[in-house]
Amino acid sequence: MKLTDLSVGDIAYIKSINCENSLHIHLMELGLVRDTVIKIINKSSYLITISFRNITLSLTKDIGDNIDCFNR
Repeated sequence: MKLTDLSVGDIAYIKSINCENSLHIHLMELGLVRDTVIKIINKSSYLITISFRNITLSLTKDIGDNIDCFNR
């Protein structure tokens, strides 16, 4: 499932990030790597706010469409 498919309050794990190399590296440097536990904090028409490892990050939905997640 995609990050954009999750609802506010859902908790999931990062499966993979499928975007251009520079953005992929930047997200990995921020700590979004495989098996990172994320929680959806807020969603709007354009942004998704997630929380992970005591970090709160807002991503555009275009970026969220490139992040695959799974529930355990």
